[in-house]
Amino acid sequence: MTRAKDISKIVSDANFGGTLDVGGAVTANAGVAVDNITIDGTEIDLSSGDLTIDVEGKIALDANDDGSIKLQDNGTEYARIDGNSSNLRIISQISDKDIIFNGNDGGSSITALTLDMSDGGRASFGHNADFVDGRGTRFGAGQDLQIYHDGSNSYINDTGTGSLITKSNRHRIQSDGGENQIEAIANGAVELYYDTSKKIETTSTGVNITGAVNIGGTGTANALDDYEEGTWTPAISGGSLAFTAITEARYTKIGRIVVINFYVDVDNVTNSAILVFNGLPFAASSYTGTGIVNLASNSTGGTVLVRVESGQSHCSFYRSNVNQTNVTQTQVTGHIIFSMTYNTDA
Repeated sequence: MTRAKDISKIVSDANFGGTLDVGGAVTANAGVAVDNITIDGTEIDLSSGDLTIDVEGKIALDANDDGSIKLQDNGTEYARIDGNSSNLRIISQISDKDIIFNGNDGGSSITALTLDMSDGGRASFGHNADFVDGRGTRFGAGQDLQIYHDGSNSYINDTGTGSLITKSNRHRIQSDGGENQIEAIANGAVELYYDTSKKIETTSTGVNITGAVNIGGTGTANALDDYEEGTWTPAISGGSLAFTAITEARYTKIGRIVVINFYVDVDNVTNSAILVFNGLPFAASSYTGTGIVNLASNSTGGTVLVRVESGQSHCSFYRSNVNQTNVTQTQVTGHIIFSMTYNTDA
């Protein structure tokens, strides 16, 4: 029987130009060099080109310490993969260098995800981040804020003890077609819309409303569609009576109701023309309006009332206790004060 010989005892250096078949273990204390690959102690060095490991089965990298796989460039470690405490960790070892996930999308190179290590690991996605129904994003140590879709509806759910605050110089809530529904402007108005038409707007003095305010129902009879305040300019119809002062001639219109407040001074005349004031702010509707008149001097012999007739924009005066006889200009002097309410179709 011929025993295999220890070739290290035969030669110190051996060069083989062909194939070396070894049936047992090969011990090479000084390392083994195959072409430009050197296997020496704990290293496999490749002096040039690429190293390909091609196997029929699996490649297992098994480290008994912390399971670390170090990635180095010319001796400098730039990344590590390990199984610390049974967790898989991917570690970027160079300060402020990002972790970037690249891929190929239909033949085009893409960056799917960048983890910015100079900004606390901030994640930047190259495209949308999609979540299945019932799953979403959760924020806060207690996961107080959640954003998700349940398959039918979308939710922004704040379960914490604080407030849900959104900040912008111009907030807009729009339909999926881009129509404004609510708009809030910093240091300005809050606006409410109906079908792109602004209906309510806050101002520095109050609220502007476009259209009717329905009270107690949605029908025409429930609509308060007008409010107006202003002054009107009275004029004496015929005769020679004249105003010496107009202290107040104001009106308030609420829907179809008009309220007039009136305070004037007149001179003294001797003609018998009927006392009529023109220039009411709105013509009366089919309902007449009346009011009680306060006169500084009353020679009519009874209470004086003022009225406005249907369809007219003037008011006349009459004596209530003398068969509603009209008051003439000669029967009044000094001040004339009255308040009257009437209806209008305007």
